Amino acid sequence: MNTITYKIINILLTLSALISGCAKSESTTGVTGASLIVFGDSISYGVYVQNSYTKQLAEYLSVPLQNYSAPATTLDSDDQIGRIRVKPIVKADIVLLTPGINDAAIHGQDPVYLNTYRSLLREALSIMTNQSSHVYLGTTLLTADGDPLNSDAEAYAQIARDLAAEFAQSGVHLIESRKAFVPDNTNMVDGVHPNELGHLQLFNIYKGYFN
Repeated sequence: MNTITYKIINILLTLSALISGCAKSESTTGVTGASLIVFGDSISYGVYVQNSYTKQLAEYLSVPLQNYSAPATTLDSDDQIGRIRVKPIVKADIVLLTPGINDAAIHGQDPVYLNTYRSLLREALSIMTNQSSHVYLGTTLLTADGDPLNSDAEAYAQIARDLAAEFAQSGVHLIESRKAFVPDNTNMVDGVHPNELGHLQLFNIYKGYFN
């Protein structure tokens, strides 16, 4: 999938979410105890599916879901790092961050952007660990076999691994979803976004880290 096609798909997904009036990207539920707070992109948002892995994970943990994921966004956008900077997090909250795939699709392995990405991800983890002791960082998913996006996405996954190790003593847990989730024509919609079966598989992967 080339960069232009990827951008078009993500624009259409964003428009679809807005037109449908779906409020999944930002929960307004007032929570005084622990919540599962999610920051990410269209996959953690749950485009194409009714029962996203993030929704299943919140139900499994028996906590409310506050999903601040935004389709078609990169970590440097107001809808990702901007939300991380302002959305309230309390110590009891479980925080999940899953960035990278759109960054890889748009910026590739541009060294300047990779440095920016590393700095922003470090900032995000610093903010989160200052507020919660339960922070989980997922690596970017593999895309369809043969997709050139895979090699670019691996660079972003490696940054996540590096920073998860750096912040391990602060309570950051790395979720190696990239190594555990194997995309094929049964669990993907378009080679990038998981379908219902794919989200169930992702839930089972993520659930293992919370056991």
